[in-house]
Amino acid sequence: MRRFLFITLLAIAIALLVTRAEPLAPTVALETPVDVVGRATPLVVIARDRGTGLAHVEVRLAGGAGGAPAVVASEDFPRRSWLGSGVHEVRLTPTVDAAAAHLAEGPGRLEVVATDHSWLSALRRAPRLTRPVTVDLTPPTLEVLSQQHVVRLGGSECAVYRVGADAVETGVAVGEVHFPGAPGLFADRALRATLFAVPPDAPSGAVPTVVAADQAGNRRAVRLDAVVRPRRFAEKTLELSEDFLARKVPELLEANGLPSDGDLVAGYLRINRELRIATEKRVRELCRESAAEPLWEGAFLRLPDSAPLSGFADRRTYVYRGQAIDHPLLPVRAPERGEGHRRDDPPPRRRPRQDRRYRPRRR
Repeated sequence: MRRFLFITLLAIAIALLVTRAEPLAPTVALETPVDVVGRATPLVVIARDRGTGLAHVEVRLAGGAGGAPAVVASEDFPRRSWLGSGVHEVRLTPTVDAAAAHLAEGPGRLEVVATDHSWLSALRRAPRLTRPVTVDLTPPTLEVLSQQHVVRLGGSECAVYRVGADAVETGVAVGEVHFPGAPGLFADRALRATLFAVPPDAPSGAVPTVVAADQAGNRRAVRLDAVVRPRRFAEKTLELSEDFLARKVPELLEANGLPSDGDLVAGYLRINRELRIATEKRVRELCRESAAEPLWEGAFLRLPDSAPLSGFADRRTYVYRGQAIDHPLLPVRAPERGEGHRRDDPPPRRRPRQDRRYRPRRR
């Protein structure tokens, strides 16, 4: 009996040591190495623990002159059971602001502390990661050279500006939309040019702003000398016929890998919404990888002998069986003649054939 009791107590003690006093300390890593820290430096911290789970992760920043480090980001993971938090890996993405931490420019130190729910965590308070960094709070220089920009709502313009050598990201911001700058177009390597647009749905009072940011996230912004002229866009009502939905909806759903439940109206809305958003996202991704030089010559013209069935930024209302079912900004496709022109408008007239065409540049 005593032997059985001894074995039982020993098993309990071993279980407690393994589960509550496990010796495996958490590990920490930076997904992207950071050498410079500024006013808005993004970090990606990966913390892992193989035992009781993470309890607390803390990011600190200290100046080179010593003193207590400032906590710039932290997150807690409370215990969920007697085994711990159950959180064995976490990815934190804090944005570090060295200015808010009252650090001076110069050498500094980045620390990451991670603790778990082990009884031994009190003995492991030292940072799991320490990295020397440079504190930089000065944004890059920015000088706008182009002047007197006049652009209509929905139109485009070009801005030319000069930036400092430490600028890693430049462009023009219009509301929430950012248009990146292009280097290499001038003999002066500090010059940048940005083709930007004022979206047709831009908020009233949106002013194009030239921005430049450095590696540490320090950002300088200068409002562009620009006049945005108002513009009214056409409002049209288009009726969707049974024949049009039956012919085009199944075809487009299948071609784009979208699910179909047999409801033609629901399928049409899926095309006009989900597919439109996915297409616009893909176009933006392709444009981000564009070359830093024009790849065309001349003006973009409509295909010769084609009819203008839709205008830029048309405000369209799609009607089915007398009920409005959608109000997208642009159509998915131009309906064929007789399928969707405005009820009160005559069929569109063809324009004369034009000889000028878009010509790709030879590289």
